[in-house]
Amino acid sequence: MQENQSSQIPDGLNDEQNLGWKSQHAAELFDLVSRNSNQLVYEYTPETGRILWTGAILEVTGYTPDEFAAIDINEWERHIHPDERVNADKALKEAQEKRRKFHMTYRFQRKDGSYVHIDDEGIFIFSEDGVRMVGTMKDVSERVRLEQEANASKDFLSSVLGNVTDPIFVKDDQHRWIMLNEAFCTFMGRSQEELIGKSDYDFFPKEQAKVFWEKDAEVFRTEKENTNEELFTDAKGVVHTIVTKKTIFTDSEGKKILVGIIRDITDRKEAEKNLITSQTKYKAIYEESSDAIMLLVPGKGFISGNPAAIALFGCKNEQEFTSFAPDQLSPETQPDGMASGIKSQQMMAIAMEKGSHLFEWRHKRADGKEFPAIVLLTRIEVEGKLILQATVRDITENKKMAEELAKKQEQLRLLLDSTAEAIYGIDLKGECTFCNAALLKMMGYAHQDELLGKNMHAMIHHSHADGTPFPAEQCRIFLAFRNGEGTHVNDEVLWRKDGTSFPAEYWSYPQRKDGKVIGSVVTFMDITEREKAEEELKRLAAIIASSDDAIIGKTLDGTIVDWNPGAEKTYGYTAGEALGQNITMLAPEGRQEEIRTLLQRIRDGDSVRQLETIRRRKDGREIPVSLSVFPITDEEKKIIGIATIAHDISALKQSEEELKNTKARLEEEVINTRKFLQAVENSSIATIIASPEPSIIYVNPAWEKLTGYHKEEVIGKNPRLLQSGQTPKTLYPQMWNAILQGHEFLTEDIINRRKDGTEFNAELRVYPLMDHGTVQYFIGMQTDITLRKRVDKAKSEFVSLASHQLRTPLTAFRWGLGVLRKTGPLNPKQEEIAEDIQKAAAHMAESIDVMLQLSRLEAGKVQVKSTSFRLSDVINELCTIFHPQAKLHNHSCNFQMDENITLTTDSALLREILSNLITNAIKYSPDGGTITLTTKIADKSVQISVSDTGYGIPHDQQEKIFSKFFRATNVLGKIPDGTGLGLYLVHSLVELLGGTISMVSVENQGSTFTVTLPLSPPSP
Repeated sequence: MQENQSSQIPDGLNDEQNLGWKSQHAAELFDLVSRNSNQLVYEYTPETGRILWTGAILEVTGYTPDEFAAIDINEWERHIHPDERVNADKALKEAQEKRRKFHMTYRFQRKDGSYVHIDDEGIFIFSEDGVRMVGTMKDVSERVRLEQEANASKDFLSSVLGNVTDPIFVKDDQHRWIMLNEAFCTFMGRSQEELIGKSDYDFFPKEQAKVFWEKDAEVFRTEKENTNEELFTDAKGVVHTIVTKKTIFTDSEGKKILVGIIRDITDRKEAEKNLITSQTKYKAIYEESSDAIMLLVPGKGFISGNPAAIALFGCKNEQEFTSFAPDQLSPETQPDGMASGIKSQQMMAIAMEKGSHLFEWRHKRADGKEFPAIVLLTRIEVEGKLILQATVRDITENKKMAEELAKKQEQLRLLLDSTAEAIYGIDLKGECTFCNAALLKMMGYAHQDELLGKNMHAMIHHSHADGTPFPAEQCRIFLAFRNGEGTHVNDEVLWRKDGTSFPAEYWSYPQRKDGKVIGSVVTFMDITEREKAEEELKRLAAIIASSDDAIIGKTLDGTIVDWNPGAEKTYGYTAGEALGQNITMLAPEGRQEEIRTLLQRIRDGDSVRQLETIRRRKDGREIPVSLSVFPITDEEKKIIGIATIAHDISALKQSEEELKNTKARLEEEVINTRKFLQAVENSSIATIIASPEPSIIYVNPAWEKLTGYHKEEVIGKNPRLLQSGQTPKTLYPQMWNAILQGHEFLTEDIINRRKDGTEFNAELRVYPLMDHGTVQYFIGMQTDITLRKRVDKAKSEFVSLASHQLRTPLTAFRWGLGVLRKTGPLNPKQEEIAEDIQKAAAHMAESIDVMLQLSRLEAGKVQVKSTSFRLSDVINELCTIFHPQAKLHNHSCNFQMDENITLTTDSALLREILSNLITNAIKYSPDGGTITLTTKIADKSVQISVSDTGYGIPHDQQEKIFSKFFRATNVLGKIPDGTGLGLYLVHSLVELLGGTISMVSVENQGSTFTVTLPLSPPSP
């Protein structure tokens, strides 16, 4: 390169010559700059990738010019830091394509491996000879370092200002805020955007802003630090006492700025004020306190005492009090045996070291009388010296109270430990605070220390009966203090120490102190035996329900309260007809007194076994029955009711008559054995004679015909060969017990098996043949009553037939009533009678419909005919039908339907279900109620709810609501008519459609019945 001698363009050159001259001039200028610059200068030819280097190569790159001469554009890019290499290449290409200046700062790797920050700036020159780029590179590492340090300092300063709790502001010489911290913005109740660039005049009243302005101007003028205490009203209107410290600084450009720091001393001012008040109060407390307060110097004695101290120690005045040394107002020794003088020095030393010390002490008055006290020694500073203030309180009464409390606690402990129920207490964390001996024994723990302070849920209530975890947040024991009310649970288990569990019934009640709940007291008992008894009771109830005998429960005056299906079968009355009636309803003419006499005998504590008498059925027929009547007693053996078991012995009487005749013949023809055998042989009653072993010695042809066995097959065999295994196991011991005591035994509960394996119901009567009180033989007579059992089943079909037969006269009855009304106006009395007849006919029609439907259901004759339909169509139809009835009772109706529900089921049966529910809602709600019907989709099912605001159902009767003939007791007086079959029918129809029905009811608030049906019929 040659040094450029001229910078002037020669005259007379054409365009081509002019361009050539400019190119030569640029080359000379490049050479001149590169030789006279401390920068690295380059010329880059994109076509070849070659770079011509000159200038401060060694200083910038660490390479010598010769080493660096071989570096082309590719080698140069490899020296650029990997994080910036792609951006540098992209920027270079864009500068060339768009013919604009290239400028970039990046990191370059020197020869020694270190990186320097390079500021690279160049331009592309386009000519006929091609494209080249001329540029300079400068090491700007120091500048970058200073910028980074400055940014770090700025960030640090911003962080410090942001975390300083005192408000800080910076103003320029025009009194405008230019920098603020967050605390200042909060103090002003404004954001930085609202404050920056503004002055005090923008936010404060003019007079106040003027004061602030003048104080700022004085600081700018004097450049002296200024501190002011002043009142300031913040954005919320709260007045603060603040101290503002203002200082002048000069920035890097020589401009003055004012930095202000605000310190809110409102609390300190208030504290100072309170201190003065406290001193006044302390003096008053010192003089007026009921506690003895005195000042003493350790090692020297008392220097003062308040009036209470003088009175407590029995001194005449303060002078006499301060004349005593501390150990002179104490007995020679303390209760622990230590000398009072030595121990008092120890107590004072502890107080001087720790600042205070509280302890119990035995004191002595001036007259020598001792008393217990609580002493508080407090180290205080008076006029620069450390002394002790002693506060003494006589606890004689407290001691007495503590002793009384200890006695009461011991009594409570004895009471707790004497109870059979397990009792424990828990605090708000669920941790045990006390427990009694019964709990330790029941749960298998040796000592209460194993439970005290432990979480009782984790110890005894951690799992369900199946072993799955029981979350503490679901624990109903904790509900006692969470909800502030008691909890009673009898369907959970508790866990012993050995890992076994038992069913428990527990009560949890909140424990309060000063009106606040502090925990809970829990009482529980092991109900394993009770559950067994309940299971036994259920089993007995099932036996009673399935018994063919009439089992009747009565009050002491004979009012019927229980009526089993056997009673319905025996006497013909349904439970609905019999319950509430007097037992004398079953007495034939002239036998009422017999029943009253029986009732009196039972009330007197007697009982009657197998009394044969006569009773009258509903149809008027008199039947012979065998009665057992006995008292029902409570746990205290007090008679609370009467139970009767009655067995229809009509067939037995008939058999007895035959047997008596047979016995008569046998007695008359005892010598003529052939005649006796002939009579038995010809008897239609299957007869067997057996010895006591027992062993069969004779069977008659009727027995052979009944059982299928020939007498040769059974002679010498045990009669139990007929047993089927279906007869109640308790029956045979009863039979043998009766026979061996010489009594006749009769039962209809025998189920025997023939030789061919078929089974039959038998009525069995067994007669023992006695000789001097010993059973020699017994005669068994049995009759196949399978047909009779079937007849019993047919009785239910009779209800259906009777209902059908009642429809025709009822229809004529209602038609005749309509004709009567059309023949002419009726007088008021006639109209009233006609209306009563109309209602009775409607009620009877409703009852017949229900009975018919039930009989069809029980006979399996109701077929489900499923179709798809819009549920809203059915609901709208029912709304139209029942609107007049609801309006008649001033009920408001609210129907909330989803118009898009399509249901596939039997629409006629669904109408019948909903009609029954809506009818009940209207019927069992006082006038002016609200009837609500809602529908919604819930998981592939539709839920239809009918709600009312009516009488509701008592809680203890809700489980019976879907039973046949059940009616809630709270409506019997209000709505006397009703069959008790409607909800039983609804329940049966819902199950027939493959759905479920549930009920929620609160007495005197209303009920909600919810029918859940599948959207599509269940698979067959």
